[in-house]
Order: sequence, then C-alpha cells, then structure tokens
Amino acid sequence: FLSTMSHEIRTPLNAVIGMTHLLMRNKPRKDQEENLNVLLFSANNLLSIVNDILDYNKIEAGKINFESVPMDVNSIARNIIGGLQNKATEKQIDLVVETEHRLTHKVNGDPTRLSQVIYNLLHNAIKFTEHGSVKLIVHAKAITDSSVTIDFRVIDTGIGIAPEKQKMIFERFTQADSSTSRSYGGTGLGLAIIKG
Repeated sequence: FLSTMSHEIRTPLNAVIGMTHLLMRNKPRKDQEENLNVLLFSANNLLSIVNDILDYNKIEAGKINFESVPMDVNSIARNIIGGLQNKATEKQIDLVVETEHRLTHKVNGDPTRLSQVIYNLLHNAIKFTEHGSVKLIVHAKAITDSSVTIDFRVIDTGIGIAPEKQKMIFERFTQADSSTSRSYGGTGLGLAIIKG
C-alpha cells in the first residue's frame, strides 16, 4: 500500500516542483519569491519522505539491488558536502570533509547507495547540530592490490545520543526522544534505511 501510494504521490509532486522552478524563472516579486522558496522547500521535503518510504519498502521486501561499478569515493564525498553546504551555512555551522589521499584509483561499488548512506548520516548530523561543525572523514583502513577497506566517519558537535538510545534510532519511524520530531522534524526513516 505504502509503495503504491508513494508512487502515486510522487508524480503530482514532481509536477509541483517543476512548476515552482518555472515560476521562479519568471522574475517574481520579492514577496512571491519568498513564498515560492517555501513551496519548493516543502515540496522537496515531502519528496524526500516519499523516496525514503519507497526505499525502506524495497529493503523490507528484499528487492534492493546493489550494483558494482567503478566509483571515485573522494569525489562522491566532496559532491555530497557541496550539496549540503547551504543547509550548514543557514545554521552557521562548518561543514568539512577529509578525503583519503591514498585512494588514487576508482573502486568498485554502488555509488547510489553509498551516496544515500553518507547523505543521510550528514543530513542527520546537520539537523541536530546547532553550533560548531559537522565533519565527514574518508579513511582507507586497508589497501591491497585487489581490495580496499574504507572507513567513513561523521563527527559533529550536536546534541548527541544517549548510549541506551543508540540502538533504537535505527528502527523505522523511531527517534531517540518523542520531543525530537517536534523540535527537529523528520520521519525517523533515514537511519533505518542506512541500517538496511
């Protein structure tokens, strides 16, 4: 049901986003531009929730497929940081990345899923950080002629998670505190997708 409904919602939602972009190109008045920005932000937010539901459904049904193609891990990390820079700037927090200089070749993996996991972790960190910084570290733990083991770390100066709550945040529609969704928003699906 959720999967079917999500597909049905996504189609008109993409039209709303497309039409909003068209209206923004038509030199709107200042007050109209502000309203269009709110509309675009809200529509993109809803689209993100719908996409999370679709992905989680695929994981639960065992229908998620992983591809193995050459990918540039450092480039993926930098692109994600670039895409989230505005969110960090709005909150006046630093968003930095430390890439792995020893990764001089592409590695085989699934760039879409890797991006999704890193994006969700960073987005979460930015959301729960009011002051300071969020940092992504890409570190090669082991490099051989045929394989590489990469450690990705997200470090932030946010509110943190109590040790007893750290396991439950990976359950679907769950957040560490019932007041969290009121203060910060979100569905609690992002980390469940990462675990999946």
